Amino acid sequence: MDPIAPSPGLIPLPFLNLPVNVRQHIYKMLLCTFEDPPEDLIDNGLTLVPIRIAKLQHDIHPQILRTCRKINHEATVIMRETNLFVMVTGVIRLDEPRNCFFSNYIPMIRIETEQQVRDFRKACVMTHEICASTKTSGVSPDEPYKFMLLHRHLPLLCAALVVSAIGTLPYCDEMSAAHIVTLEAYDGDTSKSSSLSEKRQEKLIAPYRSEFEGFMGFQLKGNISDELKDAVLPGITRSLQLNHEGTIHGLQSMEAKGNDFFAAGDAENANQIWCQALIKIRRILTMIKGELLHETHEPEFIYQLMNIYLDLSSDRLQYIIKAMQMAGIQQRKALFRVLSRTVDDPFEIRKHCNLEGWAPFQQKLAEFRYREAIGCRLAGASRAQGAIEEALKAMPNHPQFLEEQKKIRRV
Repeated sequence: MDPIAPSPGLIPLPFLNLPVNVRQHIYKMLLCTFEDPPEDLIDNGLTLVPIRIAKLQHDIHPQILRTCRKINHEATVIMRETNLFVMVTGVIRLDEPRNCFFSNYIPMIRIETEQQVRDFRKACVMTHEICASTKTSGVSPDEPYKFMLLHRHLPLLCAALVVSAIGTLPYCDEMSAAHIVTLEAYDGDTSKSSSLSEKRQEKLIAPYRSEFEGFMGFQLKGNISDELKDAVLPGITRSLQLNHEGTIHGLQSMEAKGNDFFAAGDAENANQIWCQALIKIRRILTMIKGELLHETHEPEFIYQLMNIYLDLSSDRLQYIIKAMQMAGIQQRKALFRVLSRTVDDPFEIRKHCNLEGWAPFQQKLAEFRYREAIGCRLAGASRAQGAIEEALKAMPNHPQFLEEQKKIRRV
């Protein structure tokens, strides 16, 4: 587009001569995002992303930021305070957040180059780095996550990350990943004048306080007071204090609550509760193995934990099957990877924690393999036949199992 020349005789009014409140209103009109883009999704081969995400991208980096240093600074401050952007970098494989992103719809801006990282960082009030725990080498990603999202969507991201802690890395006595959250100063300035207020600091980290309880690899850095950090971190990273009877009852209550949600049609809340219970059991088992808990633990208690672990994993298969039934071909392939990890998970943790003496009840195992078979059939996977045969071996002549076997043979 050709530039528009000013009309002869007109004296331009310098933008900086406008009153401050007028300039701020203009910044908000041009830079700030108050509504989410529509939930149109496109598969780019890696994950599903909003088609209209260009709307947010355009709002972040407009021409007004390139005019002069003062305007750039004023606009950046307004944009930071209003939008509250968070930059997220993930350097381990996290398939399940991708599925949560397109099921919960988290508007985000993909960052594809290092230049974009530098350009956008000053617009962010906070960064969240996801990296391998110091106690495990982790799994290299196909492509590291780099994206920005609005702080108001951070609870959705936290929920996705809670789900992703199941089966993404080799088991260890910490959570599957370290989460390093850094509160940023304006323009990279670390002087006292740029410090965030205590109220703003509390607002920024509030989603982690509510969602991340028990994440032992969580860290807080940057522009946050030592007092607030000391108050927040113990609640997120504290190790478990166990009462055997109370622990079993609490886990059974969580499973029942998830079942109630699922029966009422709220599969997302059901899945999150089941995953939280799975994480809790896995942490207990790995901490017992690593002798990080000093109490004595009877085999009966440990085997009860494994029985609940299998039940919860079986519950999750229901959630994955339901998602598959509503998904397209590409989404089913992604969900099949989640299903495969969910199926293998109880037996991997049995091996890792040296619990070879545990064996699932035949009825529970049959139901587990039956659900595995359904998911495999929906994904077009050949292992469906083996799964349904295992189910029938545990419970021969079960009518539902026989019906599923017929469906698999017709595929």
